[in-house]
Amino acid sequence: MLGTKDLGGETITFYSRYYNGIWKSDLMATEDDVDTLKLAVYRRNKVLEETYNFKLNELQSGKATFKSDLERLVSAGDQTFDVVYMSVTDAADSAQSGLFWDLHDIPQIDLESRWWSQSCNKSWSIAHRQFFAIGDISTVDNMSARGVFFNKKMIDANQLESPYECVKNNTWTLDKMFEMATVATVPNPDGGSSVYGISAQNSFGFIMLMSSGEFISRNNEDDIPEINIGNERSLAVVDKLMSHTAGNQGIFLGADADVMAHFRNSEALFMPEVLYHLITLRGSDLDVGVVPTPKYDSEQEEYYSFTTCYGVTCLGFPQSNNGERLERAAFVVEAMSIQSLTTVTPAYFDVCIKTRFAPDIEASNTIQIILDGLYTDLAEAYKWGGLRDKVQNAVKDGQSITTSISASKKVADMAINKTVENWGKVKKLGS
Repeated sequence: MLGTKDLGGETITFYSRYYNGIWKSDLMATEDDVDTLKLAVYRRNKVLEETYNFKLNELQSGKATFKSDLERLVSAGDQTFDVVYMSVTDAADSAQSGLFWDLHDIPQIDLESRWWSQSCNKSWSIAHRQFFAIGDISTVDNMSARGVFFNKKMIDANQLESPYECVKNNTWTLDKMFEMATVATVPNPDGGSSVYGISAQNSFGFIMLMSSGEFISRNNEDDIPEINIGNERSLAVVDKLMSHTAGNQGIFLGADADVMAHFRNSEALFMPEVLYHLITLRGSDLDVGVVPTPKYDSEQEEYYSFTTCYGVTCLGFPQSNNGERLERAAFVVEAMSIQSLTTVTPAYFDVCIKTRFAPDIEASNTIQIILDGLYTDLAEAYKWGGLRDKVQNAVKDGQSITTSISASKKVADMAINKTVENWGKVKKLGS
């Protein structure tokens, strides 16, 4: 709690991403909800409403992406909402369009506290300015993190070492994953495979690049993004991925629906996918395990878990609001974040993840590893130089990544400079 405060019965309204899809708002719930997580959300909100004398409301977007709607409303000075909850892809675009206040200028928001994601803060800062954030207040960012699902019966049938043991022994690396995938592959005489070692979306190359600790961009000591892809280690990672993937009939890269069908039908040993599928796979007959996406090698100190900017939702404060109204909204968001530490977060981790969603005991530990290493890359949101797609294509099709980087780096640098310039132009609170 943040101490004593009376907000005078005012209503705080979230303009939230809400649509017929996976990555929708989880900020609100009703007393009739029986789901453990939703019940925790309801109790959090109710306690805070009664403690600080305010009401929570949600304006639902009705669509997955609504940056254009937000821009129209903010430009018109619309006062029907106080906080925006949208995808990082939308938020990044909104930030450089000057729609949000810099969170560092809002004294009620303490970004350095543990209820805010520090890895996301690091990923979403440019020139020491940050316009959106996420933390314990929501669980959507966690469900969009990538792990590697595996078929335990296929592991046993092929007499392979358990990936859980590989994680424990620090041998869960790209080489180990590809080695096991090769053993499990059952090729068809006419091409393709009846059983794939790996079935993944086309973003596989980019996901595994980040899993190796190499990002498209990294911020320098002045907190300015610079192109990272092209250094010696990153090229070695892409070369390894390309040599194992391009032209390999045992690795399928394609649409999400096909990937899921392969895995559900026991036609793939490994499936790198979002943790949301812990839920979708619960009712299947599969004996499933899940581990982090692999390290590049055993020298790598930590696991990195990629989460797409489209899937992750985050919070920002619109520039159409200021003064006491902004202060109230920021106070409520901070209070919700703090209260989530003892309500929503335990319900999510201890009840849902570790007991209800986790397919086995070992997964409780590996899921925690996945979530501890959650990262995004603004190069994906801003598509600087199209480098993300070039990495993916190089891995899938065997294209020269060195040539692609050389041809795109100047364009990417110019795009970064423009983004930095746009962020720098955003009006400061109180100016």
